[in-house]
Amino acid sequence: MYYITGGRRQKTRLFRVTYTGKASTEPVVHQEPQGLEAALRKTRQELESFHGEEDPKALEVAWPKLSHEDRRVRFAARTAIEHQPVDEWAHKAASESDPLAAIELAVAVARAGSARHRDSLLERLNRLDFKSLALEQQLDLLRAYGLIFIRLGGADAATTKHLVATLNPLYPAGVVSLDHELCQMLLYLNAPGAASRSVGQLLAAEKQSNEMFYAYHLRTMTKEMSVSDLELYFGWMDRGEATQSDYVGGGHFRNFLKLVRRDGTSHLSPEQKTAIASILENKSEAVARPKLERDFVRKWTLDELTPALSRVEKGRSFLRGKKISEALCSGCHLFKGQGGAIGPDLTSVGGKYKYDALLVEVMEPSRVISEQHASHVLVLKDGTTLVGREIGGDDKTIRMAVNPKNPDEVREVARADVLTRTQSKTSMMPTNLLDVLNEEEILDLLMYLASGGRSKHTAFDR
Repeated sequence: MYYITGGRRQKTRLFRVTYTGKASTEPVVHQEPQGLEAALRKTRQELESFHGEEDPKALEVAWPKLSHEDRRVRFAARTAIEHQPVDEWAHKAASESDPLAAIELAVAVARAGSARHRDSLLERLNRLDFKSLALEQQLDLLRAYGLIFIRLGGADAATTKHLVATLNPLYPAGVVSLDHELCQMLLYLNAPGAASRSVGQLLAAEKQSNEMFYAYHLRTMTKEMSVSDLELYFGWMDRGEATQSDYVGGGHFRNFLKLVRRDGTSHLSPEQKTAIASILENKSEAVARPKLERDFVRKWTLDELTPALSRVEKGRSFLRGKKISEALCSGCHLFKGQGGAIGPDLTSVGGKYKYDALLVEVMEPSRVISEQHASHVLVLKDGTTLVGREIGGDDKTIRMAVNPKNPDEVREVARADVLTRTQSKTSMMPTNLLDVLNEEEILDLLMYLASGGRSKHTAFDR
């Protein structure tokens, strides 16, 4: 292998790289594919022979392949048809009975036809049962609609009503690719509640690419948002600007935030600008991320999770780990200067514990309890027992945080009312914190804590 370095007024050098070792360096003999693979290639090549050429045989050969199970064959068939005179086949597209073929033909007409073909195409697509289609065909159908709206004219009233009634109840679907297409379509149609649900998708996104997707597509929809949704949307921008080190892209990401803020602000009404003036004027201050409710997943054990630790340093999601930490840990623990102070500061745990030891600390918090953060048991003279972390007081009173799920819930007890005071052998930290997470989320959380919240750690996807 040869390669050259240099350029841009730098010294140029030519390198030759050779292999030394015991493996064979004989040229690999090319072998033609056999069986189904060979048949598919032959079919595709036959269809591709019509590409760029008008041929009377093209429609006869390609039409049956529009419903082929292989996506590449369908693509080749559609392209072959597109290169034939559109008036010879566009009228047949509106009456095609096979759903797969109808979707492919809708794309073909949108690419090769004109506005006069729009209404009959939309009428045919509106008869398709969206829910009965496979995911791949659902995506293709949504893209076909989009292409028609872009090239042949916008959605008519009947199509708008049909799509809103069909798609709105399905969004969000919980599948990233489908939710992206549903978001774009429903926002375009100005479907009721679509903007609000897209704000929810933005806040729940677990990867930077998804956050940027929803932020970008919402930027022109701010006039349709409620005040609470606007606060969440522009709050996300404020948070992004204040925590740019959590994101990749450097100056490009900063410019992206400027773009969505500029466009989002330009679509606000005067009344909306007044309602969220405090956020618009204080965009340099980070807005707290809303806490997301999480459902029970399963009762995890150390034995079940320990084997998964072999994957903790590869393919992790930084943003997901951060969101989970903020949702589950920040109420009681400091991390990088933010959070509660009931439990130990977690900023440096990565330097103190290996992954297995950190997992034990999270799942079995009572195994070893630091005296500095131990809770106490107070037995009062009236027979009441209080368990919690002492967080202050004076000569006459003791202030105790008694609810680990709500660190702000504090009881004030008169010292004169205390009969006995002993250190608890049980940590205030719940033992079931991880039971609302799946395995990948747990690994993301562990890596986020172990990395000290550094987004540039090699474990995180770039």
